[in-house]
Amino acid sequence: MLESLLRVRNFCLTGDSLRPSVDRPGSPALGALAELKGRFALAVSGPEGGVTLVRDRLGLNKLFFAVHESGRVLVANYLIDLVRRGVPFEAIYSVPAGHSLEMNLEARAVSLRRYAPGEPRPGTRDTELESVARDIREQLEISFSQLAERFGRRRLCVCLSGGIDSGVIAGFARKYFRDVTAYTYGFAEPRHPKSEDASYAERLADVLQIPFRFVPASSEDVLAAVEDAVCHGQDWRDFNVHCAIVNEILARAIRRDAERSGAESPSLVLTGDLANEFLADYTAVSYNGEEYYRLPRLSPGDLRGVLIRGLDAGDREVGIFNHHGLDVIQPYGLVVDPYLRLPGAFLGAARAKQTLAREIAGDLLPSFVLDRVKVRAQIGSATEPAGILPVLAAGGCDAGWLRKAFCRLFMVREEAFLGRFIRTGRYRFMSRFPDGGSRIDGYVAG
Repeated sequence: MLESLLRVRNFCLTGDSLRPSVDRPGSPALGALAELKGRFALAVSGPEGGVTLVRDRLGLNKLFFAVHESGRVLVANYLIDLVRRGVPFEAIYSVPAGHSLEMNLEARAVSLRRYAPGEPRPGTRDTELESVARDIREQLEISFSQLAERFGRRRLCVCLSGGIDSGVIAGFARKYFRDVTAYTYGFAEPRHPKSEDASYAERLADVLQIPFRFVPASSEDVLAAVEDAVCHGQDWRDFNVHCAIVNEILARAIRRDAERSGAESPSLVLTGDLANEFLADYTAVSYNGEEYYRLPRLSPGDLRGVLIRGLDAGDREVGIFNHHGLDVIQPYGLVVDPYLRLPGAFLGAARAKQTLAREIAGDLLPSFVLDRVKVRAQIGSATEPAGILPVLAAGGCDAGWLRKAFCRLFMVREEAFLGRFIRTGRYRFMSRFPDGGSRIDGYVAG
């Protein structure tokens, strides 16, 4: 028996016509699944008590499950929903990104099959930047055209950081939608001026002629968002938690504004997320003599593969916004393949992102955005760090504190289990039924 607690809306573009849908895309064959673009998590009952679980190729929608000894299978997008239903955390598994999992409970058999490539297909030295940029531009145009056709009457909110990735999305949004508002997080306390991020975002919104909504957050606001970020961001690792805090603060503001306006339909949120993974554009951050957000020492091409695989675990965008009743779309997730054609040599080149963005959307954005040096939202400024990272560091909410907070929220019995739950960037998954004697409170465990 299948008991579904799924509550995160699916969004995928299907087939050559790219018809967008926030509904279940059905239960297509594995070959058809590989053609879907976007994000989804499916749970389907089959004949003779079988259950099939399917998750999108990047793992943007989460899909957790637990098997009770009675044969009941519980599935959910949120870990907390299973825990609140009485499932021990140690009995929870995930479906890996880009996989279909079929369970025959009577036979105690599990079949885990990959339907989508798990690694980026490396480009070659002959890959032409102009060709890749042209394909990205074309697919973004098609995607935004279809989004506007389906959601053109809804209020569109763009999370605008003032950087290139969200700036490109804002440029396309301005082209295709009529009712667009830019939302920008910024740390705000009397002794701190408006951040560099916020200043760039406001300037860009003015150029694009879209309303600008600055969402200030004090130290108190940041600390008040931590536990929700851990819970619905479904992670304890500092980078993902810090990102989730930004989105938690933005989501609260977007939801409040929508409630005050009396809008009948939920706001549609667009973000610039995923471009950093596709371009391996992450670096560690130094603060107070310590290094945060460390990365493995790999070539840019190999690092891209690690970062994309790491999307399997952590829910800093979809989990946060959907919890607040907001539909969120990550447009870069609809144009994965051309990005993956970029060779590793290009990813490691100086100003690679600026060069590519100019080719993709140079006519949509002013040069001051395309030329900007990246600044992490968690610190807000390259010259005077302030905001989430400094506030949490000062408040003692370091990596150890976040682990303990996660264990408390999800009633994890032994903190050491966290090392088994997320390994090499993936939530733990089931490839075979655990041994018959392995049980926790009536649930199959291993």
